[in-house]
Amino acid sequence: MMMSFRITTYALNKNDDVLFRSMLQIVNAQLTALWDFTEKRELAHLTVVDLENPMGWAFWQQQHAHIPLIAYTKENTQQATWFLEKPIRVKPLIQLLNTFSTTHCLPVSLPESAEVVIPPTPPVDPASTRPKTTATAAPLLTAGHFDGQHTLIARLHQAKTQAHAQRFYLPNAAELLYSPTQRCALTQESLNNYLQQKQTHLYNAPLALIRQEPITEAAFNERRSRFFAYAPEAIEWVTVLCSSQGRLNKNLSRMQTLRLKQWPNFAMLPHQAHHIRLAAFMNRNTATAEMIAEKTTVSIDQVIDFINACHQLHLVETPKKTQLLAKKPLSEQQRDLFRGILKRLLQ
Repeated sequence: MMMSFRITTYALNKNDDVLFRSMLQIVNAQLTALWDFTEKRELAHLTVVDLENPMGWAFWQQQHAHIPLIAYTKENTQQATWFLEKPIRVKPLIQLLNTFSTTHCLPVSLPESAEVVIPPTPPVDPASTRPKTTATAAPLLTAGHFDGQHTLIARLHQAKTQAHAQRFYLPNAAELLYSPTQRCALTQESLNNYLQQKQTHLYNAPLALIRQEPITEAAFNERRSRFFAYAPEAIEWVTVLCSSQGRLNKNLSRMQTLRLKQWPNFAMLPHQAHHIRLAAFMNRNTATAEMIAEKTTVSIDQVIDFINACHQLHLVETPKKTQLLAKKPLSEQQRDLFRGILKRLLQ
């Protein structure tokens, strides 16, 4: 039976509150647990609090050490365990709710009359932005820059050095098998549908939540006839597309101009139509992420996810700023010519 959670809001303005409720209904099909909105704050497992509203800030100061709260603001200045950046966006909301439901094992289908005992928020080390508990040891998924070493990619790289095939999995998520000797990864479902719920749950999960165990080559080969086979680069590509969530790679800057060294191998890499459009533009042009989004009419989040995926496969280069053409001094003869033209225009 699917887990059930309740969420509510506090001190959001009317527009944001209506937007949040509508977005919750839209994203529910992509969540790994059932989330319902409740007006009764005492029954909520999680509360979205607008820290830019004085009432919300006061509520945060009183309650954030006792019950799980989502800090809803432009920047995570409070280093909150649960953070939702303004304005609300679909991907970060899905990521946050899926992570919360994975790390909190709460009762299923709580009755409306039941009194909910909400576990306290894990203590935060002042010297670190990460909670001390193992289950939530991953960095905040909706803030800052993207680092692939906090995702499935790190376990995949580690598996390449192992003597045996490895199995990666999460509860209620599609599993992934990898054989370093065959340099082959197996997935239960085609990666061309990588945005399906179970697969996304594995590929965008924090590293600390992904389980790993060795398997025999015989077991790997037995499943090969029933699974889909991919090169490890395809797994890294999909992982970045699913998990970067519009956050640029930590080694890149939005101010940098970028271009592609070569086309991604779309025969091997799962892709969508806008990926081809971006590749065509970036193969011919050098531009910033914002410029790429403007010229291709692809959303900035999708542009950044694509840049990150290409960077992961070493397909992106950051050329030095194009040198301005040197200004040659005009000769006296040229000056006389321009003066004559200007004089005639003014007559």
